[in-house]
Amino acid sequence: LSMDSTWARIHFEGREGYVAVEYLSPFLPNFLVRQEEYQLPILHYQLGEEGILDALAQHIDRLKSDGFHLMTLRAFRSLVLTQEERDARLEPRSVAIVVSGITSNNVDEVAGVLRASGIAATLFIQTKHIGISGITEQQILSLVTNGMDVQSAGHTGDDMRSLTNEQINLELAQSRALIEELTSEPVFAVAYALGGVNERVIEKAALAGYLFGVGTAPDADFTRDQFLRLPSLLVTSSMTGDDIVALVSSE
Repeated sequence: LSMDSTWARIHFEGREGYVAVEYLSPFLPNFLVRQEEYQLPILHYQLGEEGILDALAQHIDRLKSDGFHLMTLRAFRSLVLTQEERDARLEPRSVAIVVSGITSNNVDEVAGVLRASGIAATLFIQTKHIGISGITEQQILSLVTNGMDVQSAGHTGDDMRSLTNEQINLELAQSRALIEELTSEPVFAVAYALGGVNERVIEKAALAGYLFGVGTAPDADFTRDQFLRLPSLLVTSSMTGDDIVALVSSE
């Protein structure tokens, strides 16, 4: 409450008392060492381009043989949450693999490529494709069972920048709720259609409970305040293994 060179006046058991200053020492809280800047290339494979899955398999093999650590956004989220409690860092040469444009026509094929390559990836799914005549509940559960990280690409895949606030809320909340119901896993990441994101969309994504939002800015470095506007490196089927290594190495 107050202190001079000899005595400190304190609260004690509902009353006030005094303690000799010579017996006091500063209180030093345990400061957490939180990482503010990250270098994590996010390789973004958009299905629909002919040959992209063959390229994905070849790129994975090359990255693994060159000693890169391939991870999902779920693994990155786990690291970020750990950093709230203690110092933890990304494994050197880490690269995140994310896939969008998944439909009933290619879901089994992309899952097979990833299983054969021996890695898990983050799969962004538009929930309009989920249903009896689309991506089935059994296929979703199979993805999760095989270690895949299933996240949201919104519901319709419309550019959210052109939607009303109510429509954005539906895109984000509806898709998140549906995937969480099917997978019993938290949905914390959204891939913005066409990379479309602005401050209004970011605000709505945060309110809907998302930690990460993936855009298309071509960069491998970002800060904590960019979590809902993560850059990603768009991959084409014409890229070689050398191209990919150079891309993630910023060469």
